Amino acid sequence: MEKLTPNEYKELRNEACLSQANLARELGVARETISRRENGHEVITIEASLAMKQVERESWLYLQECVDSGRETMAKLGVVV
Repeated sequence: MEKLTPNEYKELRNEACLSQANLARELGVARETISRRENGHEVITIEASLAMKQVERESWLYLQECVDSGRETMAKLGVVV
């Protein structure tokens, strides 16, 4: 695993639909830490990179669950898309 660049870090956060504040809460760090990482003012460690990748995976799994749930609800209602 290589360290994320500041741009990759920010891109993953955006893909996960998280604000800096929400990501900071998820990771247990200050919002300013997220900002410094994204602006290249703080080194993004391998540990921080791994944590970010995990947050992204979890957000995609949650999104998939929401989509599946919505499909089930629509099917129960007889809605065909």
